[in-house]
Amino acid sequence: MLQYAWGRNTFSLNGDAARTDRYLDPPVLGNYTNSGTNTNFSGHYEHDVTDRDRIGVILRRGESRFEVPQ
Repeated sequence: MLQYAWGRNTFSLNGDAARTDRYLDPPVLGNYTNSGTNTNFSGHYEHDVTDRDRIGVILRRGESRFEVPQ
């Protein structure tokens, strides 16, 4: 996670990823197509309009992929 603030503005980025070769319990020990991945990214911008009012925008993208054993 990264965050930067200047004046009345704040900007942050966040991301993570994971990968596994044991996504599902394999039906056989020699199953070499049993993989899965997960990725998530987000960006957030915020601006303090006044001392009591704030406006912000959040953009997110997430994805999960897996290969089903044959």
